[in-house]
Amino acid sequence: MPTITRDEMVAMLFDMGFKTQTTASQKWKQALFFINGEKTLFVLVRTRGVDVLETPLKREEMTNPDGLLSVTMRRTGDRFAEFFYTDSHLPVNERVLEIASHFVNNLNIDQSHFQKIGIGRREWGEKYGEKSKRSNRENSGSLCSLYADLAIEEGEDVYLSDGVWLSSDGSLHDRGR
Repeated sequence: MPTITRDEMVAMLFDMGFKTQTTASQKWKQALFFINGEKTLFVLVRTRGVDVLETPLKREEMTNPDGLLSVTMRRTGDRFAEFFYTDSHLPVNERVLEIASHFVNNLNIDQSHFQKIGIGRREWGEKYGEKSKRSNRENSGSLCSLYADLAIEEGEDVYLSDGVWLSSDGSLHDRGR
């Protein structure tokens, strides 16, 4: 069976009854949710993978005053999984659809489905990127190192606080509040 694409996965989630929600974080390109009466399942699509959050909270309880979804994965009763496309030993999109199907049909979802799959950008750099290893040693303690620790998507500026943004080259920019 051929692996399905991310777009096909999203289309299948819509077919299951999932709806979209805009997130407060730029980490996720797209968020979809489904409420089965007791819990909510969020499928959070990233550039290099998909995250899944099962929570006892309703979508409305997780939106900020601007109506944006504010995701926290550490609440009591939450189950969260990160699925990265890189170095994944399982087909990520199929795993997400399996979880979604079980959720929609009120079937038990085994805890093993909420395990991390694959590796993220930073882990890839540590595992495969000699340049990354050298750069981290040279910039230890610098703003470049801070950027590497905080960046969600490489190349995108990171918001620090009070309108201050950090760029990948370690420069700071005050964009106001």
